[in-house]
Amino acid sequence: MVVSPRTRTTPYCSVHGQLFVAPLQAWLPVPRPHVYAWGDPLALTEGACPTCEALALRSLKAQFPALYPDTAVPSR
Repeated sequence: MVVSPRTRTTPYCSVHGQLFVAPLQAWLPVPRPHVYAWGDPLALTEGACPTCEALALRSLKAQFPALYPDTAVPSR
């Protein structure tokens, strides 16, 4: 059995153009052309940035209020 070396991947949110920088433990706004200039684009994996996570949580709270009884969803 051949074991391939571990490939290090970098999370990138293509929706909001944010790249997770592991040494800083932070999401930074980086346009896609700049990401490709830094290295192999195949090392990127689609990731959910904090903006995506907040949007998903807000949507879940609005769709399933019974699951989140202690939080109020602001109406628009």
